Order: sequence, then structure tokens, then C-alpha cells
Amino acid sequence: MNFACDLQDDVILSFQARHAESRAEAATHQEQLESARQQLQASQLRVHELVESRNRQRQQVEQAATAAAAAAQEIVRLKAEACRAQPLQDRLMLLEQQAEHSTTDLEATHRQLAVLSATVDAANDAIVDLQALLEERDEDVAVRDAELAALRLHLDNTFQNSAGCEPVADEAAACRIAALEVTFVLHESFQNPRRDVEMPPYELTETGWGEFDIVVVLHFRDDVKEGPLELYHRLKLYDDAGVSNPKKPVVLEMYDEVVLWQPIETF
Repeated sequence: MNFACDLQDDVILSFQARHAESRAEAATHQEQLESARQQLQASQLRVHELVESRNRQRQQVEQAATAAAAAAQEIVRLKAEACRAQPLQDRLMLLEQQAEHSTTDLEATHRQLAVLSATVDAANDAIVDLQALLEERDEDVAVRDAELAALRLHLDNTFQNSAGCEPVADEAAACRIAALEVTFVLHESFQNPRRDVEMPPYELTETGWGEFDIVVVLHFRDDVKEGPLELYHRLKLYDDAGVSNPKKPVVLEMYDEVVLWQPIETF
């Protein structure tokens, strides 16, 4: 009788121990499930913040949130069955790994959004710089337009000026001192301001407006044995008052006269 009682006590103690172990195991699973639930809530919060911050990634974030919600429902369903079978625990571990992968994907999405934000900021800075450059160019264009407008006021008042070299009356002297070539040096605003005339008539006609110096260089024949002769002239292509009248073009004729005499021979 005592042996049966002792055996019954041992069985009761054994069941109590197993019951305590089961409760401890259930508490452990409860803590794990609570931790998984907290991680899931944190993931959902991150998803919600990403959805609010970037609408452009809304579809991807909503899919991740849906997957996380499905995982949460699956974890809740497995919570009651976790202590019944080992396959359910394996399934729970797989879902936890999937939840971690979802968190990793959300972090990658957040980094992509940060890169996009930096790119947008850089583009905005570039746009601001470009607008400033365009404003500067607009100012330059306005200045040039004003210069062109001022220049157009004088287009109807430009006139021609002719420069040239005429031979002397004495044909014999003219043959001895005739120039081989004449160089005209105009203002640098003219196209090809240096002009060489290699044969008669040594003349040059140009159209302009303003005041500048011209140079006429005479290159003589070899038998003269002297260097070139340079003639300077201040050309004025507007009236003395400096104001042009569109209805009455200014015509001002000025010239330099140089007389070349026959050289005197000495013995």
C-alpha cells in the first residue's frame, strides 16, 4: 500500500514537473511571440512613416506592409499551436526570418529615398544657379540691346570715305617716284583693317561712323633706295557738334596732301 502511494506521488510530481516545464516553455514562447509582435509593430511604423514621406514609393511600401500584416496574422494563429508540434515552431522561425527580410527591404527603400532626396536637393541647387546665370545673361543681353539700339540710330548716318594716291603732273617724276605698293591701315573695328593695294589706282573706299586714325604707307620702287613713307590722318565721320541728324546725313570731306618732288641729284 505504501509502495502504491509512493508510486502515485512520484507520478504526480513527474506530471507537476512536466507541467512546470510546459508552462516555462509556454512563457518562453510567449516572450518570443511578444518580441516578434513588437518587431512587427516597429516594422509597420517604419512602413507608415515611409508611406507618408514618399508617395512615390507608396505601392512598394504598401506591399511590404501587407506582407508584414499577413505575417502578423500568421504569428497570432501559430501562437496557440506553438507548443503542440515542432513543424509549427519551424514555420514560426521562417516567418520571423521573412519579417527580418522585410525590415531589411524597408531599410534599403529608406536609403533609396534618402539618395533621391539628395538628388532632388542637388537639382534644386543647380536650378537656382542656372536661374542666377540666366539673370546675369539677361542683364548682359539688355546692355547689348541698348548698345544695338544706340548703334541703329547711326545706321542711316554712315557715309563713305575714300583714300588714295594721285600721280604728280610731271610724268617723268611720276615714273621715278611712283609707289610699288600702298598699304592702308584702318580702325581695328573694320574687317581686315590692313589692306594692301599692289597696282593703280591706289584707292580704298569704306563706310563707317565715328572718329579714328588711318595710316597710308607708300612703298616706293627699288631705284629710289629709300624706305616706305607713312602718312597719318585723323578721320572724322560726324559733324563738329557730335550729334547726327537722321534727316540730314553728315558729309565731311577732309584729306591730307603730300607733294613728292623730283629728287635733286648731286655729284
